[in-house]
Amino acid sequence: METLRRTIRQGEANGASGLELIDSKRLHELVPAVVGEFAMFSHNSGIVDPFNYTIALAENAHANGADYFFDHEVTAIERDADGIYALTTPHGIFHTRWVVNSAGLGCGRISDMLGIKGYKIIGSKGDYIILDKRTGPLLPMPVYP
Repeated sequence: METLRRTIRQGEANGASGLELIDSKRLHELVPAVVGEFAMFSHNSGIVDPFNYTIALAENAHANGADYFFDHEVTAIERDADGIYALTTPHGIFHTRWVVNSAGLGCGRISDMLGIKGYKIIGSKGDYIILDKRTGPLLPMPVYP
């Protein structure tokens, strides 16, 4: 319970709202198939499909003028006095006003090139697995141990 209280305090300090410590009765009301003495409930949480979400963002950006250059590894970044970035790649130099660092586990290298030193990379990964289709209706929301 103390871990959940600490998580709620940290969430609120980070600007999250709607975090609540609930008892077993409320937990059973929300998810009857789940058994527990207490839980943290987030009124404002949800799940999105990360693949479709990313595609939608990319399509929206392209419709608004963004260009994509795949397989163009950035090897150096310089910024001129006007604030324009020059990104050096094996396929040439690209000039831009904005750099979106979406290099995954390579984001630390890009941050270093941008002058943001010491960027700490904390990797995480999760999976949602339902092995029996009949259990899907029993979990109307994500439940984590």
